[in-house]
Amino acid sequence: MEALKGLSQHIAFLVAITRLHFPLVLNWAILVAAASLYYLLIPIRDKSPLGFEALSGILFGAITVLCMLFPVYFSPEVFIDLRAVPIALVSLYGGLIPSTITSSMAIAYRGWIGGTGALGGIVACLASASLSLYFRRRIKFHLAHLGFFWFLGFGFLLAGITLLTLLLIRPWPVGLNIARTMWQPIVWVTPIATAVLGILMRMEEHRYIMHEELKQRERNIRELTQNLSNGIVAIDAKGKVIFLNNSAAKFLGKHFAENIKILFKNRSEPQFEVQIENRHFEVSVTESLWSGNLLYIFTLIDITERKKAQEFFFSLVENMPISVYLVKEGKFYYVNKMLESLSGYSKEELIGKDANFMIFPEDRDYVKGELRKMIKGERNTPVEFRALTKDGQLRWALVSARPMVLVDEFFIVCSFMDITEKKTLEIALNNSHQKLEKMNRLIYELALLEDESKIIEDWTKGLRDILNLKACEFHYHPNLSEFTEPLGLRPSGSKLLMLPLKDMGILNIELHSPLGEEDMRLIQLTASYTYLMLERIKLTKELEHMALHDPLTGLNNRHFLFMVLEQEEKRSRRYGRPLGIMMIDVDNMKYINDTYGHTVGDEVLKAVAKVLKSSVRESDIVVRYGGDEFLIVLLEPNGNGGLEKVKERIEANVRAYNSQGLTVPISLSIGCSYWDPQGEKNLDQALAEADSNMYAAKRSRL
Repeated sequence: MEALKGLSQHIAFLVAITRLHFPLVLNWAILVAAASLYYLLIPIRDKSPLGFEALSGILFGAITVLCMLFPVYFSPEVFIDLRAVPIALVSLYGGLIPSTITSSMAIAYRGWIGGTGALGGIVACLASASLSLYFRRRIKFHLAHLGFFWFLGFGFLLAGITLLTLLLIRPWPVGLNIARTMWQPIVWVTPIATAVLGILMRMEEHRYIMHEELKQRERNIRELTQNLSNGIVAIDAKGKVIFLNNSAAKFLGKHFAENIKILFKNRSEPQFEVQIENRHFEVSVTESLWSGNLLYIFTLIDITERKKAQEFFFSLVENMPISVYLVKEGKFYYVNKMLESLSGYSKEELIGKDANFMIFPEDRDYVKGELRKMIKGERNTPVEFRALTKDGQLRWALVSARPMVLVDEFFIVCSFMDITEKKTLEIALNNSHQKLEKMNRLIYELALLEDESKIIEDWTKGLRDILNLKACEFHYHPNLSEFTEPLGLRPSGSKLLMLPLKDMGILNIELHSPLGEEDMRLIQLTASYTYLMLERIKLTKELEHMALHDPLTGLNNRHFLFMVLEQEEKRSRRYGRPLGIMMIDVDNMKYINDTYGHTVGDEVLKAVAKVLKSSVRESDIVVRYGGDEFLIVLLEPNGNGGLEKVKERIEANVRAYNSQGLTVPISLSIGCSYWDPQGEKNLDQALAEADSNMYAAKRSRL
């Protein structure tokens, strides 16, 4: 009996549990089944977003009514269902309009049923809708990424709302008793139902967002391609045009179908050029899949202006006054006319050859290294070198090189300028500069010399160095009246040049190579300067002679005497050698001048000078001391006896002169003095003594 009693209790419990849970499970099934109709509304969403929202609200409103048709009844006026789930989810994913429609339908139906549980049911509808709208506002941009556990948690919140609204039933102990009875099925069924329905709606939301993104991307691509300056044409495998932008439609022009066939015919070429109605296009072809179908995407780039620019560029380069060429992989790829003209080679001979073959062998390694620096950007200035033309001529050139890419290929663009004339001028100027420097140095050195023979020697030596002469000799002929042209080459076939130089002589030159006009001017200039130097020395000597000699008699003058006496005094003291001094005065000189004139007087003075000069040794000094006074300094006179012998010779020579029967005879008064460096009197005293003795002799004649 007890066993039967226990079994009956278990059966009664199961019946009670089934009675409580089955309606909720049925609500869950209704939710899932009815919500599947939501997918039927998706196509409307793109065409009419407002209509989609209204229909979604009506659909989910109908689902809430279905849930309320199969509730858990506690009395005809009090029942529990899952209406909060569709209200909450349609509010979360649909927004305000679907939420309002669904909530209004649920509230209207619950209000129409009425009863003590109506207030709690209406509040549950409003609370579920409000909570969902709040969450929608906060997580609007994450609705497509909500997970299962988020919906499960959200379901627990909805279960809580349902349980709390049961407390609004009057009397409240009845609502509390119902909440105690139903909390378990509500707590586990509501979250699961929310999670399942939420995942379904999230999946649809995610699909819709992806669909919208794809559509937007397609719109962006279409808009972008429509505004491209390049033409875009999409053709399927059958040759049907699927898409083309505005530029392509413009490019393909009036003969659209024919031009499409041309493009489609070349679909296997990754890149090609085509001419359409006097326009040139560069076309690239790519293959793509579109909705599972193979498409050929043709990109048309209008290169008409580029073609014109290239033609203009090559025309310009071809006729440029400097040589221009392209180098590819170290070989000539293109050369213009000027390079052909300068090198002597034709284009056919140059193209394909080593680009450095014309460089002079000694310059080749240097030029290659400098061009590499230029290509790397390490050098900005052109490279100067020597080049050999086809006929073997050596030319100076200036080359610069820059890297560039043409039609996806790497080239070196080189410009080549013939600077032979400029270089020749530079070399000539440099040689002239060196010659001028050497000439200036020669002139400076000549100015320091005081010897005529040394000047001539250094001048001819300097000419050999400056003009690179084989030989240079000068023959002095000061009476040559003028500078004339070269006398010619002698002997025939040799390079011996004879140059007469005014007032100088003849310059004989043996050449290594012919002289130019500049060299002739340089010879004339240095010759003129050499002449000036010789004249300077000559004039200097004349001035020195005039300063130390009497112009009338040719004897040394008083200035020379004192200059020499100082030196002779030192020498006499050093070697202990005496000096003899003789003072001579011409008697009656005033009478002769007054009677016969100064011309005769001058002749008398000249005759006296000759007599005195012939009476002494060459080493002795004879000077005109004053107007009619002469002085003789005897070097090493051998005592007073030596002085007397000289005096006797003078007197003898005077007698011999007078014996000629001349109109004016000569009479001389002579005073002598002997100076011994070891004696007591000095040289001035000796001079005074000679002067005194001379006057004594003159007085004795009176």
